[in-house]
Amino acid sequence: MNDYVLKNIDWMTKDSVKMVLSPKDPSYKMIFFPGQYFALGFKKSGRPSPVRCFSIASSPNSSEITVGMRVSGSFTKTISKLTNGDAIFVYGPFGNFVIDEEVDNNIIMFAGGIGITPYISMINYLSEEGLKVPVTLIFGVRSTDNIPFYKDLSELEAKNKFLRIFYVVADNIAPNMNPNKFIKGFVSGELIDSITAKNYNPYTYFICGPKGFKDNIINLLEKRNVPTGNIITEEFTPSTQLGTDAEQEKKLIPKYTYLASALTFGLGTLFFMAIDLVRYVPKITNAQTTSTPVTQTDNSSSTTTVTPSTDNSSTSQPAQQNTTTTTPQQTYYQAPTTRAS
Repeated sequence: MNDYVLKNIDWMTKDSVKMVLSPKDPSYKMIFFPGQYFALGFKKSGRPSPVRCFSIASSPNSSEITVGMRVSGSFTKTISKLTNGDAIFVYGPFGNFVIDEEVDNNIIMFAGGIGITPYISMINYLSEEGLKVPVTLIFGVRSTDNIPFYKDLSELEAKNKFLRIFYVVADNIAPNMNPNKFIKGFVSGELIDSITAKNYNPYTYFICGPKGFKDNIINLLEKRNVPTGNIITEEFTPSTQLGTDAEQEKKLIPKYTYLASALTFGLGTLFFMAIDLVRYVPKITNAQTTSTPVTQTDNSSSTTTVTPSTDNSSTSQPAQQNTTTTTPQQTYYQAPTTRAS
């Protein structure tokens, strides 16, 4: 765990913030690869909060850490209300959503919503190091007034001639936006065909965003026979989170309570069934071995008499004695009736 303090927090859009964290020890700098993420927590009323994972937006060259997050759940709503100087606890880094400089020499990035965050770190690093890696960013957003890191992306595109950005806007496009950069709708196969000129293999495809966004892009690439090894994915889901916030706990407690109740009921039923078997099986067995046999005679020339066995080691089946053997004789046996008390 590393100790940081909140240096600054800015609202990038109506539902997303950018936080800058400074190490408590000025000489410390986290070592990470562009595109990795870390786990973040804080103290609330003197108690440690749950821990959540967020991608790093800053370059590894900086001692400060920048993170972007969409404010939606109780954790992000609480952390967005922290003030400068508040303590932040950082664990990590984690993840392998990173660029291999020896292999990834022509990159297409697909970002959905706040999934843009790790790409900010990657592009920052490539620009700072002067690496001549062509990068095409396709950024899916809802509207042009809700684009996380839009200012940062504009500045990066202005100073990095190897970077080009396309915004695919689902809803509203402001009238003053460049129609060559802002495309109405959703990411399509036609857009991929246009960018690659239908020569798909030279590229490494990075995909980061919600599950539906990620699955759609993978499907489009697979239809174009893009090798699986050329597709690198990162999915923003609760499964990457550590700890549980209050809202999730409320959902989990009834679930586990019902499960525990069902298990208790089932075990209790089995216990009482076992007791009943221990109590009643000996009674039934004893009744079968001591009951009075039934003798039945038909109109044939042969009579069969059934008598109980006198051998204590025998089972409850009666022994048979045939008084005549002129014709086969059928034997009937009526089981005794026993009432369990």
